[in-house]
Amino acid sequence: PGWTMYMISHFHYDPVWWNTQGAYTSVWTEDPPGAAKQNNAFALVAAHLEMARRDPDYKFVLAEVDYLKPYFDTHPQDRADLLRFIADRRVEVMGGTYNEPNTNLTGPETSIRNFVHGIGFQRDVLGASPATAWQLDVFGHDPQFPGMAADAGLTSSSWARGPHHQWGPMAGAGDPRRMQFRSEFEWIAPSGLGLLTHYMPAHYSAGWWMDSATSLAEAEEATHKLFSELKSVALTRNVLLPVGTDYTPPNTWVTEIHRDWNARYCWPRFVCAVPSEFFDAVRAEGVHPSPQTRDMNPIYTGKDVSYIDTKQANRAAEDAVLGAERLCVFAALLSGARYPEAALAKAWVQLAWGAHHDAITGSESDQVYLDLLTGWRDAWELGRTARHHALEVLSAAVYADLPSVVVWNPLAHNRTDIVTVRLGSPVGGAVRVLDADGVSVPALVEDDGHSVSWRASGVGSLGWRTYRLLEGAEPSGWEPVDGVEIANEFHRLRVDPARGGGVVSLVEVASGRELIGPGAVGNELAVYEEYPAHPDAGEGPWHLLPKGPVECSSASAATVRAYRSPLGQRLIVRGAVGEVLRYTQTLTLWDGIDRVDCRTTIDEFTGADR
Repeated sequence: PGWTMYMISHFHYDPVWWNTQGAYTSVWTEDPPGAAKQNNAFALVAAHLEMARRDPDYKFVLAEVDYLKPYFDTHPQDRADLLRFIADRRVEVMGGTYNEPNTNLTGPETSIRNFVHGIGFQRDVLGASPATAWQLDVFGHDPQFPGMAADAGLTSSSWARGPHHQWGPMAGAGDPRRMQFRSEFEWIAPSGLGLLTHYMPAHYSAGWWMDSATSLAEAEEATHKLFSELKSVALTRNVLLPVGTDYTPPNTWVTEIHRDWNARYCWPRFVCAVPSEFFDAVRAEGVHPSPQTRDMNPIYTGKDVSYIDTKQANRAAEDAVLGAERLCVFAALLSGARYPEAALAKAWVQLAWGAHHDAITGSESDQVYLDLLTGWRDAWELGRTARHHALEVLSAAVYADLPSVVVWNPLAHNRTDIVTVRLGSPVGGAVRVLDADGVSVPALVEDDGHSVSWRASGVGSLGWRTYRLLEGAEPSGWEPVDGVEIANEFHRLRVDPARGGGVVSLVEVASGRELIGPGAVGNELAVYEEYPAHPDAGEGPWHLLPKGPVECSSASAATVRAYRSPLGQRLIVRGAVGEVLRYTQTLTLWDGIDRVDCRTTIDEFTGADR
């Protein structure tokens, strides 16, 4: 007695996966038609609305702005019904985000803008009241995500991947009772804020497959079996059953079950519902959910390394746009010029779009990958251009009478780091760099005189330092020295040429602690043979699928050369991994910088199947 299962009708939508946004939105269909009955976003929204018009018991979920806004814009004839269903709580708009972002691969500001755009449309345009972060398919979260969601006004979240397995603990005839905690818990961020969260043990497609039943009785039997499994890990006498999967129309049996089952049985009740009804019922029982603070990152092999250039492009664009925003504020105040809000707003939309879990993770098709790179490039160009113009204005105010190089720090904290100036006309083998007080600082000349580097110390947040470049008397490049060890004030590093130039010792000077484990190496390259496709699911270039045979750089000897310069010390390692590839690794310790730089380049690659 007292048990209720809330059947939540939904469809999951990926705007960028095997197909492009345009195709997924308006023209794509499942060909050949399959059991899932998948269709494009416009057809799906129309189908669910029509089901709600015909059947007063039908309730459903709409979530992502990436299909909802285009539909709302292009189907004005459906707006009144959609808004009426929202007001009557028969449609619940979920998410509070622009899409389902994979926030463990983007900067936190991109997550914040995802909330800004999502909440802005769902609440202020549709008049909805989004309360639940609907992160069904996301492959991992920033640990701070629940805190950001709470700050955005959300009170709950629900998702299907992790913390147990990419398809949940019930995948492969698994048992939900192997879960580490109940399916409802309090997901808490480091900030202390959190969300009441429902984790879907049977994944977000759990209830969809009753659609394939040949009779109502068969569909009810399948639904009751799911209830019996899900209730074993429920926190309260309430169970959430997601009824839908990727791109799916309304389920054949869900409202029939709602009417027939409850007419014949007192308990458990099976009801068509929206998520807020489920979360309200969970809270009403007064049970305190356990606090969970982990990042909830599932084991989804390959998502962090597939198409690594997408992650690099995203981070470069984020840095450019964030720096541009900060600097443009002061440039506008100083010069009276107009703040470039349209350009930067467009850049953030591109970044929010690219944060989707099938974009930034690299799990998309080649065609989608090419489309996405255009978006990241656009965001980077917009941010870089705005930042450049702002710095022109600000630097002109700093130059005073003497031409100088101005080093700016666009970050929110003070910074000491190496800066490099690229020169069109080369300097000679030596150069003097003077700070604002006329004191000479060590400098390094590289690239045949086309670049000059030095350490800029203690540059304040949104602050600057000025320097002048003059002719020098002594060469200031990299000079070869003997040995296989380098050091600075913070670290002491040694490599072993016999083990591929691997780092066999990295000592933290302040504590004397060795950071490399006994017998291990710190910068080893490993090349694995892979299966041509997933041996079970058959999907995805984003999976890492090693067969077992592996060749490592530590198995062969490498050449190691040590160098020193006015700015620090360096080791250059050149080696090979069997007959598969040849590589160069550059390990640098800069004076006064608490960091180890390791850059690896592949000079030659012959392992086409690896």
